[in-house]
Amino acid sequence: MKCGYQYCKYGGEVDKDNAVKRGNRYYHEKCSYEADMKAKIRDYYYEKFKTNEPIKNVNSAIKKFINDQGYDADYVMFCLKKAQVLNSIYGLSNTLFYKPNEQEFKKSKANRTKIEYQKPLNDIFEKEVRKINREKDKQWRDFFWLYYQTTLQQKAV
Repeated sequence: MKCGYQYCKYGGEVDKDNAVKRGNRYYHEKCSYEADMKAKIRDYYYEKFKTNEPIKNVNSAIKKFINDQGYDADYVMFCLKKAQVLNSIYGLSNTLFYKPNEQEFKKSKANRTKIEYQKPLNDIFEKEVRKINREKDKQWRDFFWLYYQTTLQQKAV
């Protein structure tokens, strides 16, 4: 089936089993998420800054940021929340371009990411680490034992 999102980045074809259905259309999961985020960005902009800017300009700017310039929709929302004063939605481009904002967003995204490990794999890893540590300890002990023996021999002579 054809993805209902106009700016689909995944080839336009979606399996009906893996698709998200909204109304009469089917979307990729990420395409649906991006369309929802665009609407949330627009609504948040009007709510926070209370401007009378035409909706056509706001939608055009959001499309420019996400689809043309390639910014992540979550990053655009992050910068919009961070912005203090905006006279126009196009003023957000300076905030998006600012590198420390991008680094801060990546750090916050990494902190929110949850990593899950499978239990058997974790047990195997712990056993391997213990085995390696024992071998290292054994080598160090051997080194110190050898040093101790040589110092005793030198004292005896």
